Amino acid sequence: MSSETNPSATMNPPATATPAAAAPTALPPPSVPSAVPIPVAPAATAPSPVQAAAAAATPRKSSYGKKGGKK
Repeated sequence: MSSETNPSATMNPPATATPAAAAPTALPPPSVPSAVPIPVAPAATAPSPVQAAAAAATPRKSSYGKKGGKK
């Protein structure tokens, strides 16, 4: 039982550290710009990834639409 608890506990810490590290990592960036009078940096960072995904989806949809919808 001890052996089973060991591997389980080992897998738990890493899993918790991964999400925890991701949360603090995302918090520091916005916190830093927030502390500095630069709300444009965080705001542009959010739309940047979103716009990139939308732009990537747009061209893809265009290809599909070009087959018939665009015509």
